[in-house]
Amino acid sequence: IEVVKAKNPAEVYFNTVGKEQKTSLITAILDETLKVTDGSRVRIRLLDDIMINDALLTKGTYLYGNVSGFKAQRVHINISSIIVEDKKKKINLYVYDNDGQEGLFVL
Repeated sequence: IEVVKAKNPAEVYFNTVGKEQKTSLITAILDETLKVTDGSRVRIRLLDDIMINDALLTKGTYLYGNVSGFKAQRVHINISSIIVEDKKKKINLYVYDNDGQEGLFVL
């Protein structure tokens, strides 16, 4: 299943003055404070619209991932399935931090 950042349909009609920030990266946040162990579930809120095949998941939608391990001060999180239009879809997404490395940096 292909998962990509959705294109904003308003881009065709509006020009914005300012720094252009087009990227294909999907942004999201962890919006809850947790203490996790291997296998824990984490809630991730999308900051972008995304397309999964032909289905649109809008900004603000929650995805749920599982902690798949700890390594080098990083928490690795994998998202293996989601519900889209009342159907379970198998996907394989990994969480990367702002520094481009897999996993979330923790102290």
